[in-house]
Amino acid sequence: MDYEKLIEAIEFFGLGDKVSIKSFKKIFRKKSKDLHPDVGGNSEDMKKLNEYYKLVMEYLESYEIPVNKEGIMSSSPSAFMYFQYYRKQEKDGRVGF
Repeated sequence: MDYEKLIEAIEFFGLGDKVSIKSFKKIFRKKSKDLHPDVGGNSEDMKKLNEYYKLVMEYLESYEIPVNKEGIMSSSPSAFMYFQYYRKQEKDGRVGF
């Protein structure tokens, strides 16, 4: 993988520190509507968009996502709350906060 091109692609799409595949696809669709030749864009920009899309998707699809309890807790605030508070209360016989 060409990591310099990947950084270019990330900057091109204006991605932040974190992105899900679902949200990246949404960003791509919006940008493709803006750059499409039928709405005033040019074919070179569209070609670059598609090239960068493939590069970012290749990276995102090859990244291993943690599926253990610790990984889920670190990547999802709601999962953290569930495991830290709700499950503890459930064990203690209390439900809710």
